[in-house]
Amino acid sequence: MESNNQNILIICERTPRYNGGSGDQKILYTSYDQMSNIHFCVINDKNEIETSLENVYYCKIQKDIFVSSTKWRYADLIKYFSDKQDRFIESEQYISDILRNIQEIIRKRNIRLLVFEQTGILMWSWYKYFSDNVKCVLRIHDSHYHYLLSDAKTRSRFFSKIALLGSASVQKKHEKKHITQWDQVHFLSQKEYLYYCAEYHNISKKIIYAPSSIVKEQNKYFAKKKKQTDILFVGTMSWKPNSDAVKWFLDTVLPIIKSELPDVKVKIVGKNALQKINSTDNNVDLVGFVESLDNEYKSTKLFINPSQSGGGIKVKLMEAASIGLPVVSTSDGVSGFMENINDYLIVKDKPKEYADAIIQLLENENMREEYSRKMYEYSNEYFDININQKLWKAEIDKIL
Repeated sequence: MESNNQNILIICERTPRYNGGSGDQKILYTSYDQMSNIHFCVINDKNEIETSLENVYYCKIQKDIFVSSTKWRYADLIKYFSDKQDRFIESEQYISDILRNIQEIIRKRNIRLLVFEQTGILMWSWYKYFSDNVKCVLRIHDSHYHYLLSDAKTRSRFFSKIALLGSASVQKKHEKKHITQWDQVHFLSQKEYLYYCAEYHNISKKIIYAPSSIVKEQNKYFAKKKKQTDILFVGTMSWKPNSDAVKWFLDTVLPIIKSELPDVKVKIVGKNALQKINSTDNNVDLVGFVESLDNEYKSTKLFINPSQSGGGIKVKLMEAASIGLPVVSTSDGVSGFMENINDYLIVKDKPKEYADAIIQLLENENMREEYSRKMYEYSNEYFDININQKLWKAEIDKIL
């Protein structure tokens, strides 16, 4: 693995970074931090932002990636509610824009393995553009097929549901056509890994569970005795699953909590929070992007993860665990993690049950401290960078 003739090129859509980065950026950073022989090709990132990782190359896509497809019957309807949807279908139309750049990096850096980090525009068919002497791995942050199905259940409009279900069907056909051609397919989500192993059992040896990591923090729950915030949520509000989660909590859960605890203090932190969340509730403090979340974490009694949709794993939950915050989540919020995570936090799905769990925690400091220790323990056992990087290397060594 350390040999110069076994260099690895990571192809990703966002610059790997930890501080100030999105969930995908944090996953990228922690997946390869301190690893040797790693190079990055970042595709179509709007800005060449600073990262402490070395060997980062940028490649811009020139043509319009939102090209309407005449073959996809729901194309116009899809554009109505999500213009990004075309990226799931049309990726092969613009790969030629970056193919030359990738080939040049392969030649100059003697690359032996390509890892495609599928977060958005990167798709299942790209393996066929590279020579046989370069191994190709697809690494799925979250299955678009499962994400589309999950998102459909949150839509109130009939045509939106139909479009999403139709798009999921097309996505599954695309995956089925190409999945057997990859040298390996990695899944960050345990749930998605098990699904794909069962769905494509004939190639199950190629399908790998590759758990993601988080930067290990201290248990900050005990760093500050007096807490200014009762309930904290952190997440970029331009990401629909985040805004849906917050709206569900504010509309259906918070009124129940206020009936018991009228002075409860809720803080919502995240980019575009003021633009995406419409709340005039005096109990709710809407905060936009902040440079550092350190004080927010230290000053809160508990963290909520009321996700109603989405795929993969929730990095916000990983981060909360790494600093020892007690967590109340929905089933969607813990989807993708090992099933035993339910023993380390509270999982409720109905508004009344969710509210009751929060009330119980807010009224019982000893219980909060117990769950703080549990979450921190879970983080140390399952999100450790050194352990998970070794697992990843062991799988990669099988094909190098």
